Amino acid sequence: MRKSISIILFILLICGCSKKNTEQIQEKESYQENQPVVEEKTKEKEFRYVNSLEGLRIRNKPGTDGEKIGSLNNKEKVEILSETTTIETIDQIKAKWIEIKTENDITGYVFGGFLEKDLETIDIIQTVEGEYKNKEEWLKVIIKYNGMQEFIVSVTTPFLGTSNQNIKVRDIYRENLFYSSIDGRGGLDGSRIVKFDKDKNLIWKEDIYECEFDDDYNPINERETHNIEILEKNT
Repeated sequence: MRKSISIILFILLICGCSKKNTEQIQEKESYQENQPVVEEKTKEKEFRYVNSLEGLRIRNKPGTDGEKIGSLNNKEKVEILSETTTIETIDQIKAKWIEIKTENDITGYVFGGFLEKDLETIDIIQTVEGEYKNKEEWLKVIIKYNGMQEFIVSVTTPFLGTSNQNIKVRDIYRENLFYSSIDGRGGLDGSRIVKFDKDKNLIWKEDIYECEFDDDYNPINERETHNIEILEKNT
C-alpha cells in the first residue's frame, strides 16, 4: 500500500513540474514576441573629393604642426573616418580637420576646408574663384570661396567704393553679384549690375537714363546708355 502511494505522489510531482516548465516556456515566448525588433544597421561609408589645384597634404595628426605623411591630388576621392570638434581658419577658410583614408589605404588628417562632397561643386568653385577686371581696370571683382558652400564676392568701383556679400555656390550663376540703383533725382536714373550671363561670362551691365528739364519741369533731351562689358579674369 505504501509503495502504491509513493508511486502516485511521484507521478503527481512529475506532472506538476512539467506543467510549471511548460507555463514558464510559454510566458518567455510571449514576452519575446512582444519585444520590439532592433535591426543593426551598418554605417554607410562617406566619401569626399579634394578641392585644391595644388593638392592637399596628409598629416599624422590634426593641425599644421602634424608631420606630412602623404599628399592628395586635386579631385582625388577619399573616405571620411572622423572629424575634430574644433574649427580652424586656413587661407581665410573655416573648417575642421578630417581623418581620411585614401584608396591606397593611407590614413591621416587633412584640412576639411579643401574637401567637397561632389565634383560638380568643385568644378564651379575652381571655374569661378579669382579676380576679375574690366579693360580700363577701374572695376575689380574678387570671388573667394570660404569653405562653407559660399563665395565671398567683393566688388570695387571708384564711384561706389567696395561692396561685399556672400553668395551660395549653387546660386553663383543665378544671382546678381552686385546691384546698384540710381535714385532718379536730377534727371538721372538706372542701375549697374555685376553677374554671370547665360554663357557664364562675368559681365558689368549698365543701364542709365538721363534727361534735362524745361521751366515747367518737363523732361527734355532724354537719352539712354546701355553698356555690357565682359570682365577678364586674372590668370
